[in-house]
Formats: sequence, C-alpha cells, structure tokens
Amino acid sequence: MIEPARSHESSRFPIGMFRLGILAMIALMLASITLTWRVGDNIRDEMRAQIDVITAAEKVDHYGTVLEMSMKAVVTNGDSEAAARYRTIQPVLRETLSSLRRDLQSGQNEAAIATVDEADLKLIAMEYQALDLASKGKLPSAQKLIRSSRYDYLNNVYYEGIRAIEKHAARFVKSTRSRLNFYLWTIISLSGMSLALIVVGWFAFVGPVRRWGKEIEIARTAAESSAVKLEENQLELQKLNQRLFRQARVDPLTGLATRLSLNEDAPKWLLTDISPHQYCAAMCDIDFFKQFNDSRGHLAGDQALQLVAEAIRGSLAEGDTAYRLGGEEFLIVMKAASIRAAAVRADKMRLAIAELGIAHSESPLGNVTVSVGVSVLDRAGGMSIERWIRQADEALYEAKNGGRNRVVMSAAGKAGPASVTSIRAAASI
Repeated sequence: MIEPARSHESSRFPIGMFRLGILAMIALMLASITLTWRVGDNIRDEMRAQIDVITAAEKVDHYGTVLEMSMKAVVTNGDSEAAARYRTIQPVLRETLSSLRRDLQSGQNEAAIATVDEADLKLIAMEYQALDLASKGKLPSAQKLIRSSRYDYLNNVYYEGIRAIEKHAARFVKSTRSRLNFYLWTIISLSGMSLALIVVGWFAFVGPVRRWGKEIEIARTAAESSAVKLEENQLELQKLNQRLFRQARVDPLTGLATRLSLNEDAPKWLLTDISPHQYCAAMCDIDFFKQFNDSRGHLAGDQALQLVAEAIRGSLAEGDTAYRLGGEEFLIVMKAASIRAAAVRADKMRLAIAELGIAHSESPLGNVTVSVGVSVLDRAGGMSIERWIRQADEALYEAKNGGRNRVVMSAAGKAGPASVTSIRAAASI
C-alpha cells in the first residue's frame, strides 16, 4: 500500500548559508594566520630595534665617560695605559654613534646625533693634541688645553647631545611599546572574532545540521521500511504470479494440465528426438455427463470429474500427460510403440474409470463411463498438431456413435482397410 504524501514540506537544510559561513571562517582563518605572522615579524623587528637603540645609547654614554676619565688620567699623570685605552675606545664610540644614527630615523634624532658627532670630532682633535703634548712630557700644556673653556663648552655640548639622544631613545622605546601593544591587541581581536564566529556558527549551523540529520534519519528509516514493504509486496506478487501461472496451467478442480499447458507443450512433440516411440493422442469424454449433472447436481458432477481425473492419472505411464480441455472432455498424450499399443492402454484407462462404480441413473450403462478416440502423430508426414487432435476427436465421435464406453482408433493410424477400429471389453459393465 502506498502511503499518502505529507501535507507539509520538510524544512530544507540552509546549504547556501552554510557555505557562506564556511567561506567566512576560512577567510578569517587565513587573515588571522597572515596577520599573526606579520605581527610576529613586526614585534620581532620592533623589539630588536628597541634593544639596539637602548644598547647603543648606553654604550655612547659609557664610552664618553670612559674617554673623559682616560683623558683626565693622561693629562694629570701622563698615564700611558689611559692614553692607549683612549685610542682604543675612541673608534668604538664613533662606530656606536653611526649605529645609533641608523636606528633613530627621525629628523630630531639626526640633529641631535649630528650635534654630538660634531662636538665629538672637535673634542677628539683637542684630546689627540693633548695626548701628543702629554707624550712629549708637556703636561701643563696638555692640562691647559683640556681645562680650557672651549673644551668645557664642547664637552657640555657633547653630553647635552647624549642626554637628548637618550630622551629620543626613550621616546622611541615608548612608541615601540605602543606599536607592540597595538599588534598584540590586533591578535587578541582576531582571536575574539574567531571565537565569536564559532559561537555564531554553532547557533546558525549546528542546529540546522542536527535537525537535518534527524530528518535524514527519519527519511532513512522510512526508506528502509518502504524497502521492506516493497520486498514483501514483491514476494507476495511473485507468489501470486506463481499461483496464477499454476492456475492457468493446472486445472484447479482435477489437478490435470489445462489447454494452455497443451499449447505450450505441443511444439516439443514435433521437434522431439528420433526415438522409436510414437506420440498418440487419446481424446476422452464422459458419457451422458450432462444428464448426470442435471439429475445429481453440479457438486456431484465435480466430485465425479475429480474421481475420473484420478483414475486417468493413475493409468498414465512415464512420459504421458493428461489435460482437461473443458467440461467432461480430457486429452491424454501417450508415448507408445504404435497406435494399437496406445489404444490398449486407453482401454485399460476406460476400464479403471468404469470400475469406479459411480452410479449414473440417466445412463443406459448404469455407471459413469467414458468414450475414447485415439490418433497417432505422423511427424514424418508433416502432420500438424491441430490435425492430430482433430483425428482423435473424430475417432471419439465414432466411439460415441458406436454405443459409447469404448475406444476407437483413427483410420489414419490403423493398418487395415476399415476406417475405424473398435476395442471394447467383452463383458458388459
């Protein structure tokens, strides 16, 4: 049975929205990865620059102090080690100033470094002159040069420039930290957006997915149930077809084959192998059966037909087939050595039916009897099935006209000159 369709449509899964959500999540993920990577690079660069600036500023301050103390030791005591230390550290200070100039890339930083650099060069000239004087033993002249107002002025300009550079370096460090904080907050914002998208995706997609999954499960269960029902219906239909096939080929009352089965079996009798036997048709009809039905009723008539069919079935040899053609008429196809051998077997069948002793008050013979006509299939002569059955039917009419309860052979299968041969038991029934 086919169930009626549902009146409401099943909710559809939002595949378009789901695809957009997936694409948005992928895009956000790629953007987060890319920005995180770039932010990481910027953080590393800023931290490196910050460390370089702080280190360079501290070195400049430190080297300046060392040089000042070394110079004082030279001009005061003529210390040769201090003079050597001065000559060693001075180039390092110059290199440090160059590095600091590269790290601090603003106009103000450039001006401050330029001022320090200019003061440092002038101080270097005066200090190297003092070193030469001290090396020649002219310490008073060297002290006078180092303690001059110009030297003090240049020294003050140098240290004020250093302090300005340190302030610029501090501001640079502060701005670097601000940028680092911005980068960190950017990463935190991206992480928050990803989390928010996951939460939105949970409510926007997981709910429909679950509902869709339940609908799929319901549809699968319904499909399995339909498949089971369909299989049951197919089995039932197969059984019904088999029953119809059998009913069409087997007579339900007598259990004998039907006329349809006769039509299906007929071709093989013409195309069978060349064996010594012959196919003979015995057309059988119950005598005065209409009168039996009229006097005893159709129920008794059906019972008589069943008994006659059982007697016919009991008289069949291997390879024989019995058909009920309709009403009280039967056809038995026999394999026999000759038509006479088939007629003898048909007469034994006639006797078996007579010996059933089914009372028939309307028959002159007193019991239910049969008349039989026998014909042989002339395959070599090209005889058709229709002609063969018609000859048996003609022989049956001869048996009826000859007094019934007898077997008559068709003239086409008889060796003698007579048109019909009658075989009948001597004793009356």
